[in-house]
Amino acid sequence: MTVFIVVLNVVIHLAVPALFVYLVAVPAVGDRLRWLGSLVVLVSFLALLQLAGGGWHWVGWWWPYLFWIAAAGAGFWFVLHYWTRLPWLPPRTFKPWVSVVISAVLTVFFALGVIGALEGQTPSEAPVELEFPLVDGLFYVGHGGSTDVVNHHVPVSAQWYAVDIVQLNRFGERARGLWPRRLDAYEIWGTEVVAPCDGEVVSLESTLDDLPVPETDEANPLGNHVAVYCDDIDVTVVLAHLQQGLASQPDNLGGIELAQQDRIKAGEPVGRVGNSGNTTEPHLHIHAVEGRVDQRRELISEGSGVPMEFDGRFLTRTDRIDRR
Repeated sequence: MTVFIVVLNVVIHLAVPALFVYLVAVPAVGDRLRWLGSLVVLVSFLALLQLAGGGWHWVGWWWPYLFWIAAAGAGFWFVLHYWTRLPWLPPRTFKPWVSVVISAVLTVFFALGVIGALEGQTPSEAPVELEFPLVDGLFYVGHGGSTDVVNHHVPVSAQWYAVDIVQLNRFGERARGLWPRRLDAYEIWGTEVVAPCDGEVVSLESTLDDLPVPETDEANPLGNHVAVYCDDIDVTVVLAHLQQGLASQPDNLGGIELAQQDRIKAGEPVGRVGNSGNTTEPHLHIHAVEGRVDQRRELISEGSGVPMEFDGRFLTRTDRIDRR
């Protein structure tokens, strides 16, 4: 499964757009209409990947911009060398027009994805303002937004607006390698997590093991976590997949020891990013639910999810947050 996911991400994010760029640059068709169909398919596919691509943090967040440059160059090359040589329409036979229909269908399919991704950029209700829970790094949103095109948490009521965050290295990737097993190969591993608001600790877990990639603990979805009731805005914020022990042991966090019902201020450390719970690799999961919630089931699934803003930003997939 690991190899399949790695190959799938590389194919979708690198091989397929490269193939589409090639088809635009090289006259594989003998008329302008079919070439325009190839061009529109390329543009709609790149737009979808730009907004909703789930693997850019695997290969580098900057790749989409290279493909846009390549697409512009391919279009210019074709027009310069082949446009005037070709008729507008394909021959009046069946096969050429099938490719026209296929291009139209692909364009509509990709365009619907783009619409869903754009809709996901805006919450359906007013968000609550929180402090960003990570410090000192360049961070990237792997899942986030208000539609399932950009956020796989949407079907779960409590996690509707949840955000999954990784950290990027100097090459724009979230790890050394496509999907390494070693936890310390991930840039976000061990990054300090801080409270996103003033409030009360209402749920706490710190005893679960950090799992090797890609093992998961489906019985404990949140893994090691801290849930803080932000009484000023009446929401409970969950910070999940933390390292074992660091949410309750004082040795690593400047003497701060947490327990349920403790008061904590925004910006105070609560743990470090780990790989505990139902997660396939190190990242920070954060979501907010309405009201004061201390029951695990309600925190995980049954609560009413609330959208969040950080420094006025509603975070969605592919967003970058620079905290350096």
